[in-house]
Amino acid sequence: DFCLSRGLGDVYKRQAYFSTQTLNFLKDIKPHNNREWFSENKSLYDEHIDTPTQFFAEDMSIALSKIVNEPLSSKIFRFYRDLRFSKDKTPYNTYIRLAFYPITDKVKKLCDAPNAFYLSLEEDKLMLGTGNMHFNPKQLSVFRQKLKNMDLAQDLDKLCKHYTQKKYTLSEPDLKKLPSGFEQEQPYSEYSKYKGLTIFKSTEINKNNIEDVYNETKEACIDMLAFYKWFSDINSA
Repeated sequence: DFCLSRGLGDVYKRQAYFSTQTLNFLKDIKPHNNREWFSENKSLYDEHIDTPTQFFAEDMSIALSKIVNEPLSSKIFRFYRDLRFSKDKTPYNTYIRLAFYPITDKVKKLCDAPNAFYLSLEEDKLMLGTGNMHFNPKQLSVFRQKLKNMDLAQDLDKLCKHYTQKKYTLSEPDLKKLPSGFEQEQPYSEYSKYKGLTIFKSTEINKNNIEDVYNETKEACIDMLAFYKWFSDINSA
């Protein structure tokens, strides 16, 4: 039911996006991950997965743009899996995944991997996060230069500790050894092992709170805003 309503100080939003039927579909496709079952249940996919995801992406982009004070776009990750290089030949994902990222002219021109807000909805949990999953070479260079500025590196360290204390999970470092230009005794040098850095938080989702995903996402992105902002200038690299 996609009726429009306006909350105080909010953009127009739909009263419902995802529902118990959404969770049921994500649950049911796990043991029936084949084209025959999907074809028979395509109308359920259209109604409870595809359509609400598109509405959610559109409305959340508008809401988050107001929060970060810059235009954001959304990316809906394909429900259909790319099987070309995978040993797992099941054709469909069992989750809904989105990203919200800046779309300024400067970012579009210079950056193919901006920092973003991330959402993953599964049958029993909602994962929300922010940061940059993978720096391109220029971004990685800017990131490491920021780490050599002790004030900026200290700010990042404080943010990471702040969010881990709030039960966010910090992504794992990509390198086992420090890269060239960093020494073990250098403060905050451990962050140079990252080629992308994100935080994520997972919450339980069920029939009682599935309709709260919009508000949960918006509140989490407000909470993660400081981490998102630390990476914003890397977008221009």
